[in-house]
Amino acid sequence: MKPRAFAIYHLIMATELSGTSSRSLLLLVCMMVAVANAPRSFADAIDEYRVDYEVVPLSGSEYSVTMRVGQSEPLLRKVRISSLPSQIQAFDLHPGLQRDGRSLTWSVPPTGGTLRWVVDLAGRDDATVHHSDKWAVFRLEDLVPAMATTSRSGSRSRTRLRFVDTSKRSYVSPYRPVDGWWEIDNPARRFDRPTGWIIAGSLSVRRDEISGTRVAIASPRGVGARQMDALAFATWHLPYYRKLFPKFPDRLLVVMAGDPMFRGGVSAPNSLFMHIDRPLISANATSTLLHELFHVGLGGRAGPGDDWIVEGLAEFYSHELLHRAGSVTERRHEKALAWFEEYGASVTSLKTSVSRGPTTWRAVTVFDALNREIVDRTDAKQSLDDVVRTLTLDDSPLTLKRLRTAARSVIGESSTTLSDKELPL
Repeated sequence: MKPRAFAIYHLIMATELSGTSSRSLLLLVCMMVAVANAPRSFADAIDEYRVDYEVVPLSGSEYSVTMRVGQSEPLLRKVRISSLPSQIQAFDLHPGLQRDGRSLTWSVPPTGGTLRWVVDLAGRDDATVHHSDKWAVFRLEDLVPAMATTSRSGSRSRTRLRFVDTSKRSYVSPYRPVDGWWEIDNPARRFDRPTGWIIAGSLSVRRDEISGTRVAIASPRGVGARQMDALAFATWHLPYYRKLFPKFPDRLLVVMAGDPMFRGGVSAPNSLFMHIDRPLISANATSTLLHELFHVGLGGRAGPGDDWIVEGLAEFYSHELLHRAGSVTERRHEKALAWFEEYGASVTSLKTSVSRGPTTWRAVTVFDALNREIVDRTDAKQSLDDVVRTLTLDDSPLTLKRLRTAARSVIGESSTTLSDKELPL
């Protein structure tokens, strides 16, 4: 018997023994059944605490961030920041906040409280951040540092974020807007942190719904981004990603911008960035956009030395799904595989912390061989797609051990392609 039903049964027995009238008993049972069958969100509402982030642009590349915690009882008890990022220039200190070098610990008051800090995006010295009077592109992680929390068992945050900007600057993020706020919800986490790409300024945005995913293609106005081309490209290929990843995000933001941003593509949760000069299909019949879409769907990170797995899979599928969708012919498909084999042949070891160029191309040939092996040994009932889906069931780092285990679960026995004898390790 389910716990709620068990409790109702004992309540009925107790009221009968105490002589409660049948009418009162019926009313009581109806109330208990309503609670038992209430949606989970209603039942769990008492274990939620509110976390609101308000971001105010200051002068130049600086932002003031206010984090407000609201709770009627002490659900969230401690917030710890183990290492303050370099772009955080100031943090308001008060009696409940302890600082030790670059680490902070906040003892949250029983009824909630407020933290404030200032972020200077100029403190990020790389090409994945740009801030000017006309437009800005950065990650929400740049504004909100990673936090570890101590909270009551079973409780979780209900998180929102908004920009308070009196100028005419527009903001686009991958999150759902509700009453002027973005709702931040990651079912896998009890304490939600805003993540993903964001673009601000005078913007051009094209939106559509493709295979159940609400897609926004956003760029600074007047930079020559081919948004409709990218949207059409997503229309052709996104259905294949939805099939490959059953939990592919329901919302997707593609940010397109030019120099001085990184001249490639970078993925983030529910979003990706792509430089406007990157072609939708490269000369080797792969695609930066499809490569980053794979990262969005997989959402995994590589274990030490195994970045070839993550990057090799993304590059393999950036070509494979072009082929499946008919964007490249069978002849072009075979030529591309031969190209990968030729330019990855010099690689003697796949083990690396950052997989680039020839290492990734050699990894593509490994995954092509693994796909062929799975199809052959399962009489075409399974493929590499099933291995990828198995890998998404666990959010731990992707390692060769996990890859071998996933392949074995699909084939029924160990993969020859992934053996020590065959892999260049």
